[in-house]
Amino acid sequence: MLSSDFANLASEAERMLRLGADWLHMDIMSRKIPSCKDFILTLSTVCKFRHFVPNLTIGAPVIQSLRKHTKAYLDCHLMVTNPLDYVEPFGKAGASGFTFHIEVTRDNWQELIKSIKSKGMRPGVSLRPGTPVEDVFPLVSSCTQDNFIML
Repeated sequence: MLSSDFANLASEAERMLRLGADWLHMDIMSRKIPSCKDFILTLSTVCKFRHFVPNLTIGAPVIQSLRKHTKAYLDCHLMVTNPLDYVEPFGKAGASGFTFHIEVTRDNWQELIKSIKSKGMRPGVSLRPGTPVEDVFPLVSSCTQDNFIML
Protein backbone atom coordinates (compact mmCIF):
# COMPACT_ATOMS: atom_id res chain seq x y z
CA MET A 1 0.00 0.00 0.00
CA LEU A 2 3.00 2.30 0.44
CA SER A 3 3.11 3.03 -3.29
CA SER A 4 -0.62 3.84 -3.42
CA ASP A 5 -2.20 7.21 -4.14
CA PHE A 6 -2.77 8.33 -0.55
CA ALA A 7 -5.44 10.82 -1.61
CA ASN A 8 -7.49 7.81 -2.75
CA LEU A 9 -6.35 5.11 -0.34
CA ALA A 10 -9.76 3.46 0.09
CA SER A 11 -10.28 3.12 -3.67
CA GLU A 12 -6.68 1.88 -4.05
CA ALA A 13 -7.40 -0.81 -1.44
CA GLU A 14 -10.62 -1.79 -3.22
CA ARG A 15 -8.75 -1.99 -6.55
CA MET A 16 -6.07 -4.28 -5.09
CA LEU A 17 -8.68 -6.57 -3.56
CA ARG A 18 -10.67 -6.61 -6.80
CA LEU A 19 -7.50 -7.65 -8.65
CA GLY A 20 -7.11 -10.65 -6.35
CA ALA A 21 -5.18 -9.54 -3.27
CA ASP A 22 -6.08 -11.60 -0.20
CA TRP A 23 -4.79 -8.99 2.23
CA LEU A 24 -3.29 -5.52 2.33
CA HIS A 25 0.27 -4.99 3.57
CA MET A 26 0.89 -1.64 5.27
CA ASP A 27 4.48 -0.48 5.87
CA ILE A 28 4.62 1.62 9.03
CA MET A 29 7.87 3.53 9.43
CA SER A 30 8.62 5.99 12.17
CA ARG A 31 11.57 8.12 12.98
CA LYS A 32 12.52 8.16 16.61
CA ILE A 33 12.34 11.58 18.24
CA PRO A 34 15.98 12.30 19.05
CA SER A 35 17.39 13.26 22.38
CA CYS A 36 20.79 14.89 22.84
CA LYS A 37 22.60 11.55 22.79
CA ASP A 38 20.82 10.39 19.63
CA PHE A 39 22.47 12.62 17.09
CA ILE A 40 25.76 12.66 15.29
CA LEU A 41 27.21 15.76 13.65
CA THR A 42 28.86 14.99 10.34
CA LEU A 43 31.76 17.01 8.96
CA SER A 44 29.27 19.22 7.17
CA THR A 45 27.44 19.68 10.51
CA VAL A 46 24.32 18.01 9.16
CA CYS A 47 22.49 16.17 11.92
CA LYS A 48 21.82 12.51 11.33
CA PHE A 49 19.44 10.85 13.74
CA ARG A 50 19.54 7.19 14.72
CA HIS A 51 16.26 5.52 13.90
CA PHE A 52 15.11 2.22 12.50
CA VAL A 53 14.51 3.48 8.95
CA PRO A 54 14.90 6.91 7.37
CA ASN A 55 11.29 7.19 6.18
CA LEU A 56 8.24 8.45 8.01
CA THR A 57 4.98 6.94 6.74
CA ILE A 58 1.42 6.23 7.84
CA GLY A 59 0.23 5.64 11.38
CA ALA A 60 -2.74 4.26 13.28
CA PRO A 61 -5.14 7.06 12.15
CA VAL A 62 -4.69 5.99 8.51
CA ILE A 63 -5.34 2.35 9.43
CA GLN A 64 -8.47 3.43 11.32
CA SER A 65 -9.69 5.42 8.31
CA LEU A 66 -8.98 2.57 5.89
CA ARG A 67 -10.69 0.05 8.19
CA LYS A 68 -13.96 1.97 7.69
CA HIS A 69 -13.80 1.08 3.99
CA THR A 70 -12.65 -2.54 4.00
CA LYS A 71 -12.97 -5.77 5.92
CA ALA A 72 -9.72 -7.04 4.36
CA TYR A 73 -6.87 -8.35 6.46
CA LEU A 74 -4.64 -5.34 7.21
CA ASP A 75 -1.11 -6.57 7.85
CA CYS A 76 0.82 -3.76 9.52
CA HIS A 77 4.60 -4.12 9.21
CA LEU A 78 6.11 -1.82 11.83
CA MET A 79 9.65 -0.66 11.13
CA VAL A 80 10.01 1.23 14.39
CA THR A 81 12.42 1.22 17.33
CA ASN A 82 9.76 0.71 20.00
CA PRO A 83 6.99 -1.59 18.65
CA LEU A 84 5.42 -2.21 22.06
CA ASP A 85 4.35 1.46 22.12
CA TYR A 86 2.35 0.92 18.92
CA VAL A 87 0.38 -2.22 19.86
CA GLU A 88 -2.56 -0.51 21.55
CA PRO A 89 -3.08 2.26 18.95
CA PHE A 90 -2.90 -0.19 16.03
CA GLY A 91 -5.16 -2.68 17.79
CA LYS A 92 -7.75 0.04 18.38
CA ALA A 93 -7.36 1.25 14.79
CA GLY A 94 -8.37 -2.15 13.42
CA ALA A 95 -5.09 -3.70 12.30
CA SER A 96 -5.37 -7.43 11.64
CA GLY A 97 -1.69 -8.28 11.83
CA PHE A 98 1.22 -6.65 13.62
CA THR A 99 4.63 -7.56 12.19
CA PHE A 100 7.64 -6.34 14.16
CA HIS A 101 11.39 -6.50 13.62
CA ILE A 102 13.40 -8.96 15.70
CA GLU A 103 16.34 -6.53 15.79
CA VAL A 104 14.55 -4.18 18.20
CA THR A 105 12.77 -6.81 20.31
CA ARG A 106 15.48 -9.29 21.26
CA ASP A 107 14.86 -8.77 24.98
CA ASN A 108 11.07 -8.47 25.06
CA TRP A 109 9.56 -10.40 22.16
CA GLN A 110 7.50 -12.66 24.44
CA GLU A 111 5.88 -9.61 26.08
CA LEU A 112 5.32 -8.02 22.67
CA ILE A 113 3.66 -11.13 21.20
CA LYS A 114 1.41 -11.47 24.25
CA SER A 115 0.39 -7.81 23.93
CA ILE A 116 -0.28 -8.13 20.18
CA LYS A 117 -2.51 -11.17 20.70
CA SER A 118 -4.33 -9.50 23.61
CA LYS A 119 -5.40 -6.73 21.20
CA GLY A 120 -6.81 -9.27 18.74
CA MET A 121 -4.03 -9.05 16.15
CA ARG A 122 -1.87 -11.79 14.65
CA PRO A 123 1.84 -11.36 15.43
CA GLY A 124 4.50 -11.55 12.76
CA VAL A 125 8.25 -11.07 12.71
CA SER A 126 10.53 -9.52 10.13
CA LEU A 127 14.28 -9.35 9.57
CA ARG A 128 16.34 -6.50 8.17
CA PRO A 129 18.80 -7.37 5.41
CA GLY A 130 21.96 -8.72 7.00
CA THR A 131 20.30 -10.07 10.14
CA PRO A 132 21.06 -13.79 10.50
CA VAL A 133 17.97 -15.93 10.02
CA GLU A 134 19.03 -17.83 13.15
CA ASP A 135 17.91 -14.81 15.17
CA VAL A 136 14.27 -15.85 14.72
CA PHE A 137 14.82 -19.49 15.71
CA PRO A 138 13.66 -18.88 19.32
CA LEU A 139 10.35 -17.60 17.96
CA VAL A 140 9.98 -20.48 15.49
CA SER A 141 10.74 -23.15 18.07
CA SER A 142 8.19 -21.72 20.47
CA CYS A 143 5.56 -21.75 17.69
CA THR A 144 4.29 -18.31 18.63
CA GLN A 145 4.55 -16.58 15.25
CA ASP A 146 1.92 -16.55 12.53
CA ASN A 147 3.84 -14.54 9.91
CA PHE A 148 7.49 -14.19 8.90
CA ILE A 149 8.86 -11.54 6.53
CA MET A 150 12.37 -11.76 5.15
CA LEU A 151 13.38 -8.48 3.50
